[in-house]
Amino acid sequence: LQNLIRDRALVMYFQPFATVKLERMAAAFGMPIDKLEQLTVNLIRSGKIQGRIDSKNKVSFLMR
Repeated sequence: LQNLIRDRALVMYFQPFATVKLERMAAAFGMPIDKLEQLTVNLIRSGKIQGRIDSKNKVSFLMR
């Protein structure tokens, strides 16, 4: 249940933005950037988020 809530919160965080700095998002969720990046990758792979990640610059781009 906790993972479902966390995933939903991450998806909702992305909705109003075209790009998201993972560094800033990690601070907002209080988790290491590496863990947040992996969670975001999992959400993209599962189709819950339509986007891609620039791992070098730690930025996520949403495709609409």
